[in-house]
Amino acid sequence: MYRFLSILVITGLAIAQTPAPRGGSGRAQRPPVPTRDPHTGGYVQATELPDGTVPSPKADGNFIIGPTHPAAPEFTPGPDV
Repeated sequence: MYRFLSILVITGLAIAQTPAPRGGSGRAQRPPVPTRDPHTGGYVQATELPDGTVPSPKADGNFIIGPTHPAAPEFTPGPDV
């Protein structure tokens, strides 16, 4: 009888210390990641360069470099859609 009770108590303690599964339905969902526009207030003034160009090594300042991608043609609706 005592052996049964001790096993029951140990099992109960083990279950109580087991962490809850991640991603359960009781967990709050994260908000979406915000997109950042570098031309809004609070950002340092920067010069946006055209695609494919880099600033001169002698240029001083903040620059926005990188390609701006046009919309992919396969994602634009055609006349037959």
